[in-house]
Amino acid sequence: MISMATRGRGRPSGAPYDRKLRAEELLDAAERAIRNTGGTVSIAEVAREAGFARSACYAIFPTKADLLRALSRRHADRLISGSWRDSMVGDIRDQTRAFADIVIDWITAEPELYIALDRDLTAQERLDHGVFDLIAQVTEEHLQAEFPGNHMQQLAPFWSRLAVGGVLMTINWWSASRTLSRDDLIGYIVETFAQGISAGPALVAANT
Repeated sequence: MISMATRGRGRPSGAPYDRKLRAEELLDAAERAIRNTGGTVSIAEVAREAGFARSACYAIFPTKADLLRALSRRHADRLISGSWRDSMVGDIRDQTRAFADIVIDWITAEPELYIALDRDLTAQERLDHGVFDLIAQVTEEHLQAEFPGNHMQQLAPFWSRLAVGGVLMTINWWSASRTLSRDDLIGYIVETFAQGISAGPALVAANT
């Protein structure tokens, strides 16, 4: 296999390549580029950061939306299958606290990636599965498994998106204002969500 060092920068090797490995290299490069310059980076900039020609990047990710979608899935998988899933033990309060902690940690550690993956930054292309959309889907499945019954089947799609969206907006506000401690912030999030979950049957009954 021809090494990166033996070919000209920006020129894909003529030798056969591993598509999955190249996709990972391009996602790594996209992360670096976004961290350096923000989410408005172009496919050309990502290809240059990876050391490939633009055609090599387009062969894997035909549009910027495709690239951002793949990057969103990568980070959603890391959040879900890593520390979040390992921490999802105990009652609903423990689980909500773990989720809020991990979201805050990720947003704090990766502010540029968070902005890029949470919003549609392409003018003509709609990014329809941002990182928080993917997390909301898994949260919905978790709630339905944790609280079996018809009422949660109805409420899980609503509560999962309310939780993810509510945590996101609350953390955005808190990050800018810091008017209360992190522990107090998470405490309010936990109690608000837990009380809403416990009221699930009554909410369903009131809307049927």
